[in-house]
Amino acid sequence: LMQGATLPPDAMISLHPACIGGFVGVISSALALLPIGNTDGGRIALAMFGRRGTYVVSIFTTAMLCGAGIFGLDSVNILLTYTLCALLWQRELEIP
Repeated sequence: LMQGATLPPDAMISLHPACIGGFVGVISSALALLPIGNTDGGRIALAMFGRRGTYVVSIFTTAMLCGAGIFGLDSVNILLTYTLCALLWQRELEIP
């Protein structure tokens, strides 16, 4: 590309596999930090807010993610899919 040139919106850019792997790692780390259930974010919320506060934060986060998935703010539905999987398999908090 020349300096100042722009690509059309449908242009394909070839990326190195390490770049794709890094992007997937960033997305998976960001999802793990959401305060839902027994994820890393859930453990952080448990340490910060206690059990009752963690329950409230988890319900709020789940509602926001489901709303984003249902009302089309997430075009690939990764938030809705992750929320449903976390609700099914990681719904209980850890016992201290």
